[in-house]
Amino acid sequence: MNIKEKDKDQEKYILEKYSSDHPAPFEDFLKKILKLINDSKAQGIDNESVLMDALDTIQSFTKFKGCTLGLKDPDGLYRFKAMVGFRDEAMAARREIAFTNEDMKDIFSYRPINICRFSQLHISERKPYKPGMENTYNNPEMLDSPRTHPDDMIEGDYVEIVIRGKAQEIIGWLELSGTSDGKLPSRETVLQMEFFSSCLIPILQTMIR
Repeated sequence: MNIKEKDKDQEKYILEKYSSDHPAPFEDFLKKILKLINDSKAQGIDNESVLMDALDTIQSFTKFKGCTLGLKDPDGLYRFKAMVGFRDEAMAARREIAFTNEDMKDIFSYRPINICRFSQLHISERKPYKPGMENTYNNPEMLDSPRTHPDDMIEGDYVEIVIRGKAQEIIGWLELSGTSDGKLPSRETVLQMEFFSSCLIPILQTMIR
């Protein structure tokens, strides 16, 4: 085989290796993020639609069933703004809640476990909620259920990713709970969600001005 033929064979190998006919699993995820960012810039689109699209994206590419996005309001209080995967009663209870800046910084009183750079895992055994907030869960009667296996994700468990602006101020948070297989999310999934939350920062900052 001469040099020219080797060159062609190498080119053929490279083109096949990087062909869009064999997309990597995360490609659709990246495309969805790009679409979300572009759609958020379109005139006439409302904030709620953008936030719901963000949560739908999470549900499409992860096993999380309960997804919530919270934001800082002009009055300085933080509120749940978009939710999917919750019963009407739980969503109604969440909509009535307003957190102060001190409340947001007080999440560590729940003794979360730092699992990645921006993510904490709150576990049910440590009761990561204030008295009276049990009704914000889908199945409050199961909050005291024992964990059968260490890798189980049970009622009361949730991953929280605090979203910060340019000056590191808290502008919102992402809360993810309940998985379709009943297991704790993988590290890869959590890292994807951290990346996704960072992509949301410029979008969310326009909403809180």
